[in-house]
Amino acid sequence: MGITLQETKDLILVKEIMLNKDLFYASMTDEDIQLLEENKWDIGTERWRFLKVLKDNTPIGILRWQFYTLVAVDVHYHILPQYWGTGVSHEVDQALQEWFKENTRIHKVCIQTPQACTHVIKAALREGYQLEGCLTGATYWRGKIENLMLLAKFIDRRS
Repeated sequence: MGITLQETKDLILVKEIMLNKDLFYASMTDEDIQLLEENKWDIGTERWRFLKVLKDNTPIGILRWQFYTLVAVDVHYHILPQYWGTGVSHEVDQALQEWFKENTRIHKVCIQTPQACTHVIKAALREGYQLEGCLTGATYWRGKIENLMLLAKFIDRRS
């Protein structure tokens, strides 16, 4: 059966996955970590939409997305740690492209990542994302101000 995506408003599941300690501390900004430690972190339902990532009908991750424009979105992957390095991100990316193609008019998917997260940049480039820009000194990442890299790719809507 493989990877499937389902839109979800199940905030209990979203929080359960996103608040996995290893995942949260590996994927969230210093600001988010500080807010979590102060019990002030908010999932951001006013701007984020959520897709549940299922592998053989078992939830293994959450994709958060928000609109940049009417046709371009910002996406953040939150895949549980036991699936890191297994190649599942390739399947998730393919499923995401299909989901956007079938359910929206979106034609461009963007990913933001601190420049220090070279593993994210390499994975995105492997999936066909291209570097579109750099916001210098735009985020705190592990105690340092970091550049924020913007990578993007177009959804192939020809089929």
